[in-house]
Amino acid sequence: LLDRRPLLLSSVLLRQNPHNVQNWHKRAALFQDPVKKLLTFSEAVKTVTPSMAVGAPQTLWMAMAMVYEEQGKLENAAAIYKAGTQMAYTKKDELASLYCSWAEVSLTQCIHTHTDIRSFVYKHHLLRLGRCGCDTTS
Repeated sequence: LLDRRPLLLSSVLLRQNPHNVQNWHKRAALFQDPVKKLLTFSEAVKTVTPSMAVGAPQTLWMAMAMVYEEQGKLENAAAIYKAGTQMAYTKKDELASLYCSWAEVSLTQCIHTHTDIRSFVYKHHLLRLGRCGCDTTS
């Protein structure tokens, strides 16, 4: 019972407020196994409604993608980022933060694979910015 105490406490806190982003991060940190972390983040992004979130909901998507990145599964990380951009965030900064994190991961991938960074960023990211009303011509 004492070994499970942190997990049980986390469950109680999330029952009190399932939209508390920080509590979801703390719960994921309890696990060393990447699969359990991914399951926790998956449950979190399904549960947390951006309009009701206490904290920054995009960080759940970013942390989930980071687990994949740490395992070298960059395609899965990109899929997580893409799914995260489809959420209805209440602040434009939340979506922008997610795009910045995605761009950082992509740039790191370009550096490691010696891909032309400018063409990669234009192809994969700038074309998507039209969705948020950003000017892509400058």
